Amino acid sequence: MKYEFELKNVTKRYIKNNKLEESKIGINVRIYTMVVELLLKNEDIKTNILMYTLNNAFSPDEIMKFRKKFFKEIIGETDEKDFGIDQILKIQKHLGINTIERKQIFLDRTKELTDLFLQGCDGDKEKYLAFKEKYEEYIFNKNFENENYTLKKYLPFSMLNLLFINNNLNFNNDTIEILSKIKPEDIKYYIAALKKELDFQFNLRNRKRFSKLDEIKKLNVSTPFISQSNLSNVTLETLKLENEQLKSSLNLCERNYKEALETMEDEVNNAINDRLKDFFVALNSAQYGNFLDKMPLIEETLKNIRKNREQKPSQDINRILISVKNIIKFLKDQGITPIREVNSIFEGDADDIDEMDYIGDEFIGEETKLLKIVSPGYRYEDIVISIPKVEEVKE
Repeated sequence: MKYEFELKNVTKRYIKNNKLEESKIGINVRIYTMVVELLLKNEDIKTNILMYTLNNAFSPDEIMKFRKKFFKEIIGETDEKDFGIDQILKIQKHLGINTIERKQIFLDRTKELTDLFLQGCDGDKEKYLAFKEKYEEYIFNKNFENENYTLKKYLPFSMLNLLFINNNLNFNNDTIEILSKIKPEDIKYYIAALKKELDFQFNLRNRKRFSKLDEIKKLNVSTPFISQSNLSNVTLETLKLENEQLKSSLNLCERNYKEALETMEDEVNNAINDRLKDFFVALNSAQYGNFLDKMPLIEETLKNIRKNREQKPSQDINRILISVKNIIKFLKDQGITPIREVNSIFEGDADDIDEMDYIGDEFIGEETKLLKIVSPGYRYEDIVISIPKVEEVKE
């Protein structure tokens, strides 16, 4: 794989920036991974086989915990401690693969995207451009496949699992285990980081480099300099030996140079990312009115003003509104994206909000509460700027 080294470095940075080594993998991610892996390995996988496999892969306590959270069931002593057909069907529906037709679309697009991506990783620019176009169409085009949103949502998850199954990028087992902790909805950010690096490699984006390795390769090692006075004492074997030694030295220099270059670029990129993160964190600080956290409210206010036909704002107010709108558009264009949907309500326990800022009474044991996202949290590419804020909904 031509760009294997570069993509492995990107992966190391992503793991470090998102502190994945310290994260724990939830049972829902483990279940979704197993279902998708079984489908990728056996296109004709039957529902009863899925049920049998999942029931044997997890303990009764784990299954009960997942059932209680996912199916909103009240688990009692007399309840079943395994998955039934109806629940397996619901898991498949959640993934967007609950019919034969949808399974086939899911498989076809996963394989198509993965194949194009891998050809791009191996240096085929035309295939990489085709991958970018198809990836955008299948996952981000809002006018495409509207009837099956979940299929679009989980395609990056399926694509990464196929890469793991075949280990096309030659990741070691530890790296695969760490990357398996990424939540399905966040995998698109990891793939975005890989795409960004490939954009650099194919000169689709500009990146300042410190010098050119090609200048070293211009050295002529095939004809080493030998003074005329010593020519008679030099044998052909000696020349060959010196030539091989010079080649070996050059190869070592090239490897050391490339490693040093990558290290410097990593440090520069990390420094830039740190500065960007500091900037956006400051923008979202209390000192500046938590601007990012208030973006959804500001957007909603702008919509309400536009809908209000009775009171037309003055020209001065219009200019202010346009300025605010442009600031919000600028932030979005820079890649600032929300992590969760503001005002969304869900039922969860302490594990579900371990990466959120929680407001409410303390959780007791495996207690679940009705929760509401009051601030979505934001990320810049693969860097978390602020975590979501969630509060307990009091009945």
